[in-house]
Amino acid sequence: MKNFSTKDMVFTALFAAIFCILAPFSIPIGEVPVSVTNFLIYITIYAIGWKKATVSYIIYLLLGFVGLPVFAGFTGGISKLVSPTGGYLVGFIFTSVISGLIIEKFNYKRIPNIIGMIIGLAITYIWYSLACLWYGQNIYGSLSSWCITFPYFRLWKNNYSSYYWTRTSKTYEKSCLIGY
Repeated sequence: MKNFSTKDMVFTALFAAIFCILAPFSIPIGEVPVSVTNFLIYITIYAIGWKKATVSYIIYLLLGFVGLPVFAGFTGGISKLVSPTGGYLVGFIFTSVISGLIIEKFNYKRIPNIIGMIIGLAITYIWYSLACLWYGQNIYGSLSSWCITFPYFRLWKNNYSSYYWTRTSKTYEKSCLIGY
């Protein structure tokens, strides 16, 4: 990111704001609610690239860690980092990087995109499991929560974001949102 232009900063801040607006909406299932955060990460990767998407997500995390209610369920603060939810919050950084690298390497083709998203999602689950272990929770409970319940929601979001992007990318290119 040697040439981080004003336009790059504006889009990075814009997507951080989108995270702050949409990520708090969630479905409360167990200790860690299902939110649209990973869907937003993938859309951000498609729209502005993985480097700026990662910076945008980190800005969102920092805003949440200082206390703004931008995390799932309209919560915020450092207490979210020191809970199993923190495993997801930190894991999504690696999801952005790994998924973004794979998505860009294979030139935004749908099947490699979904594979990249699944790999990024697996990394997130590893971070969540580590957080559960760190905080003394039962590993079987954490494994069952993300192996049984969450993949269905997340895989649907992965597939939809890939489908959405392949359908609308020409419109974004014409509007100069991408490819600059």
